[in-house]
Amino acid sequence: MQIVNFQCGKCGKLMGVSSEHLGTQVHCPHCQEIVETPQPAPKPDSTEVRVEIPDSKEQESIVTHPEDEQGDDRFGGPTRPLVELPPESVAKQPDYPAQSDHALHRTASPFDQAPSASLPETIETPSDQDSPGIGTLPEPTVSRSARSSMLGPTLLVLLIPYSLLTTAYIIWSMFNTHDAFDAMRDTGKDGVPKRVHPDRPLPGKLKTSLRHSIRVGELEIQPLKVEFNREGDLVLLLKMSNMSTDQAFSPIDHSYLFYAETSRKTPRPYSYLDAGTAGKLQGGYLRYLQQPSDKHEDPNNGVIRPGQDVYAEITTLDKYRDTKVKSVLQSGGPLLWRVHVRRGIVVLGGRDVSATAVIGVQFLPSAVEKAKA
Repeated sequence: MQIVNFQCGKCGKLMGVSSEHLGTQVHCPHCQEIVETPQPAPKPDSTEVRVEIPDSKEQESIVTHPEDEQGDDRFGGPTRPLVELPPESVAKQPDYPAQSDHALHRTASPFDQAPSASLPETIETPSDQDSPGIGTLPEPTVSRSARSSMLGPTLLVLLIPYSLLTTAYIIWSMFNTHDAFDAMRDTGKDGVPKRVHPDRPLPGKLKTSLRHSIRVGELEIQPLKVEFNREGDLVLLLKMSNMSTDQAFSPIDHSYLFYAETSRKTPRPYSYLDAGTAGKLQGGYLRYLQQPSDKHEDPNNGVIRPGQDVYAEITTLDKYRDTKVKSVLQSGGPLLWRVHVRRGIVVLGGRDVSATAVIGVQFLPSAVEKAKA
């Protein structure tokens, strides 16, 4: 049985088929597609030519020219018939490399097991390039279900703490919209003010200097000067203006300056002169004036209506005259006079309440003026 090699019209790989199945449809052993085999060579008109496949030893004699070939008879006898090749009109087969018989093997087709299969058997002719791909399994796809299933729990673990912290911050911001000294209740339950430690540092927004205004709530304060009077006390002069449109209040209450050093039940006031190494001059005396040069106190006791001004003098206590006041003037370091003021109505805890604040006036001992005789 003669084997004819040709290329698959679908995948282009080499395959073989017996000569008796030329001109029919067969299955490609590589791609399993149905392909058309080459047409068989036409038979000669006169006589039937028998094509023989010579052995490997006699392969050269097939292509030998009749004139070069001699017969068995060395004395001019008739020569033996030679193999005739098909006419030129027959389509030539592709020039494939010669394959040995042991390199051909039959590949089972899905139609082999079917008793009614009408397609002929095919013979697979593997090549060096095709052999690595024979029997190669398709690359498995990686399942991402495990990775996707962890996305939900991971986001949940991250979002729960974030949402809790955000909620806590919002709640805290609702009840703590100001600094501790920026908005304190004027009075608490039973008339007792809520306390903040009086030595707690003041933020920068609550500090000012001489002749520079600062505003807290509805109150604007302008420190005018610090004076060393003839009695040996330090006096802070403040101008206070009511910036509201519908509130009337007294900016400083006398109780804000009260200090009883001998009584442990009386809390320390928020108003005091912080002299650094020279110590703290607690409390003081309060006097309201309609004008800075007035000798008499304001008859309204400092109550100002919207758009009105008032002047307030805060004087250090008598017990500091011969001790701490002199130390303050000789210290040379920066001084901070903290003043407890009323700032108007604010919303605390969802309610309108009268609120207070603590401001600080910064100055140097060299800025203290001496009273005129």
